[in-house]
Amino acid sequence: DPVGARALVEDTLARHPDAWQGRYNAACFEALEGDADAAFGHLAAALELAPREIAEWAAEDPDLASLRDDVRWRELFG
Repeated sequence: DPVGARALVEDTLARHPDAWQGRYNAACFEALEGDADAAFGHLAAALELAPREIAEWAAEDPDLASLRDDVRWRELFG
């Protein structure tokens, strides 16, 4: 249920706004749901919180595969 999942993601982000894990997982969820704009927004926020971890995880995560050809991917990760 994408609506319920999105509500859970939003609740987690509200309860833990400074945790990179929530932002990263939200990016994965949005990428899988086809919302690249939201996914990139969450990735950018996660990168601000934990740049090394996000760069390492994002490079190989299949959940983010749909984003890798987008110019915004290169802007975030080089």
